[in-house]
Amino acid sequence: MQGSPLTASIYRSVDEISVDAWGRIFPSVAENYFFYKVIEKTFPKEYKFYYLAIYQDNNIVCLVPAFVTEFALDTTIKGPLKYFTQKIRKIFPHLFTIKVFICGNPLSAGKMGVVQHNQSQIAHMLEQTITAISQQEKINICAFKDFHQTYTSFLDHLLASRFHKIPSFPSVELKINFKSFDEYLSTLSKSTRKSLKKKFKEIDDQKVLKVEVANNLGDLLDEAYILYLNTLKKSEIQFEILPKSFFKNIAENMPNAAKFFLWKLNGKLVAFDLCLLHDNHLVDEYIGLDYDVAYQYHLYFDSYRVIIKWCIDQGILNYEAGALNYEPKKRLDFTFNLQYIYVKHRNPIINIFIKILGIMLKPENFDPILRSIYLDSAKIKK
Repeated sequence: MQGSPLTASIYRSVDEISVDAWGRIFPSVAENYFFYKVIEKTFPKEYKFYYLAIYQDNNIVCLVPAFVTEFALDTTIKGPLKYFTQKIRKIFPHLFTIKVFICGNPLSAGKMGVVQHNQSQIAHMLEQTITAISQQEKINICAFKDFHQTYTSFLDHLLASRFHKIPSFPSVELKINFKSFDEYLSTLSKSTRKSLKKKFKEIDDQKVLKVEVANNLGDLLDEAYILYLNTLKKSEIQFEILPKSFFKNIAENMPNAAKFFLWKLNGKLVAFDLCLLHDNHLVDEYIGLDYDVAYQYHLYFDSYRVIIKWCIDQGILNYEAGALNYEPKKRLDFTFNLQYIYVKHRNPIINIFIKILGIMLKPENFDPILRSIYLDSAKIKK
């Protein structure tokens, strides 16, 4: 097996790969084969999709989803510098935007399938395949986006090909190893526990919020999408903007996985949270809030209470929340998982400056909470 030659195939749609072949090599995760069908259907123009497969003896030994897109260099910047770049972009819209070839998932953390043996040769073949596509697409920058540190033993092989390894936004997770929500609260700091109990008492005393869990939004789609856009506008750091069709497509194509947590006030939708369920793992994908009442009813923190309680009731063992908004997640005792970007410019001279730029634009440089998390090694899963 070790001596068999490697070959590469390039597919343009997930439909060109069988579900069985995908399942044999790709990790068992929420963002699975059907998730890629959803994003292909949702973003036919925004992303140009590729699926890179490395074969040995007619068996797939590596499978990497990838896409071509336009990337804004000031995405991770916050504060006065972000304000400055946004002002410039109003005059020169494409000044900080570059065309890139990215391996990974356009909507979440990157994942790939790769066997444990022969990884150096597989990485070399993968790099050659990426280079060929980049030359064909006339793209200079190639990257692996937001890959968990468990992939570093494989991806570090790319460093020999002049890729640079740069810290990215960490993901966060909570192990559901308690039997009740009160038991979970007892694990938090005294100040956090006191603050949360006060918020929850205010919610419960008013007795006006109704919560339900659904597999789709139905006729609430328009209302939910407005809440999603409201929440997106509140964030200094914005990645992709989902079209309304995404929420409809994911419910139709992943009916057993999509879970919509819905909060209603006097019959009106005031919050929703889209999660994906896979085995004993729940991934929190997108939230939308009505900010006219969000603070009064502590909807953000109530979303964690409702979802964590649901996980306990359903026997879910792990709850993964999205990146960003780290301060409350730190107080809620989530574990932070390191993620990395591997990036390379095909021009060797410019590639030197890419490394410098990557170091300058590290997320922790613009987020004091994130910087403190990195200093608190007990909160980081290694």
